[in-house]
Amino acid sequence: MKKSLILILLLIAFTGCRERFEGFDFQSHSEKLVIEAVLTDHTELGYIRVSYTEPVNGNEIRDFIPEEGAIILVSDDQGNEFSFFSEGNGRYANPTFSPVFGRQYRMQVQVGDNRYESDWQVLPSTQPPAIDVQYRPDTAQIINNVGRPMNDLTVTLSDKVVKGHENSFTYWSFVYYYIYDAYGQPDILGLLPEAKRFCYVQDTEWPRLTIHKDQFVEGRADSEYRLDVSSVPYNEKLIYDYAVHVIKYSISESIHDYFELIAEQLDNDGGVFDAAPSSIPGNFTQISGSLDVLGYFGVFNASEQRVFFNQSELPYRKMSLPTSAVDCPGHHAVDLDNTCFNCTSVASPFNTIIKPAWWR
Repeated sequence: MKKSLILILLLIAFTGCRERFEGFDFQSHSEKLVIEAVLTDHTELGYIRVSYTEPVNGNEIRDFIPEEGAIILVSDDQGNEFSFFSEGNGRYANPTFSPVFGRQYRMQVQVGDNRYESDWQVLPSTQPPAIDVQYRPDTAQIINNVGRPMNDLTVTLSDKVVKGHENSFTYWSFVYYYIYDAYGQPDILGLLPEAKRFCYVQDTEWPRLTIHKDQFVEGRADSEYRLDVSSVPYNEKLIYDYAVHVIKYSISESIHDYFELIAEQLDNDGGVFDAAPSSIPGNFTQISGSLDVLGYFGVFNASEQRVFFNQSELPYRKMSLPTSAVDCPGHHAVDLDNTCFNCTSVASPFNTIIKPAWWR
């Protein structure tokens, strides 16, 4: 079981260095500092990132601008202090840091003359939430306007929720991967034997914020039910194995309420950029300076799982890869930089021809 301390903020636009919810875009007329932190006893689940929201396109959209010179200190209620150092792209790390369960932590950030401090948060001594994510192809059926079922071409993922003896609050994060086949169908095999055919690639994600409150009901503790938590479009990326890395966090009520406000911004009918998340500051206090700050520091337990599936395991029509010059530009022109011949040219934060050790 993996347990973690994490700060999660809203993703509205996909960025080059992508992990779950990162980035905080909003419509505003003033620059703000954004503090994102994931601190965990498992280094691979943790990160801290400091950035700015920078106006582009006439103040309508704001872009990610990293801050490389921040001074970051995490202290606990025993008087211990832990410094975090820049790794580039606004990211900071301390590979020797590991939170202790039951102890309280606070984060301090300084950028120039601007100093910020979070409130105290405690890492619970309880076990992380159980996770049992499965794909549900049966949920991909909808009813059309004449009352007949039709396939909405979506694979739904559900998780098991166990009712406890008190209210519980949960957040799920997802990272998606697929296998890209540069050659397509076998009719072009042998044309370019030196080309790289298969790559394991991180999929481009779409905005999502999956949170849930389970209300305690007398006499129903330890009962369970399944909750739909994510979905994946049914397209050519599922011809080979598709992988979803799921992390499930047990969060506090205050953080749940904070995420709920952000989710309301996403549901704004006027569009995500008509909302104003800048009015949801989080739990950082500005000690000095004039630069406003966004961010929320929380202490959670967590568990993780990887889910795999492909088209042969799903009851849908079978798909095929492109075979024509129209579908695959460069099919007749030898262009090793084209993704139809070299899978490593696919733009993604994660792309490798070596099968990851965690792949099934």
